[in-house]
Amino acid sequence: LYELDRESLAEQPVRFGDDPPGSEPLPLSDDGFLYLRAGIVTRGRETYEAVLADPTLLAAGEWEECEELLYVAEEVAGDDIERIRQSTETLMGASQTFSQKLYEQAAAESYSDIKPPSDEDVVDAEIVDEDKSA
Repeated sequence: LYELDRESLAEQPVRFGDDPPGSEPLPLSDDGFLYLRAGIVTRGRETYEAVLADPTLLAAGEWEECEELLYVAEEVAGDDIERIRQSTETLMGASQTFSQKLYEQAAAESYSDIKPPSDEDVVDAEIVDEDKSA
């Protein structure tokens, strides 16, 4: 919904499915624009991307106001915000613990085959400056 919140879309006149047949597209109210964006989302990604690419499609079609979509999360989760917050914190904690264990395991595996350098690994070298004339 946020990505569809663009002035170029809000300025388009729209005809809704419950408007009288043959009526002209009309400018949107703030609420009407919000419900239209929900309606665009219900039509799927193809419609969503087409409207973003060409806002004039709004005036050419007939759209549904889908205010109900705005309340789906509340209907699914209920209004127990504290329970949702606690569940989210528990999930985030478990995710962090899991990530830490994966990091520790990867670190242990990547350093397990590294051996300290020996005298055989040291190379004697002499720097010669070839630019100096003799």
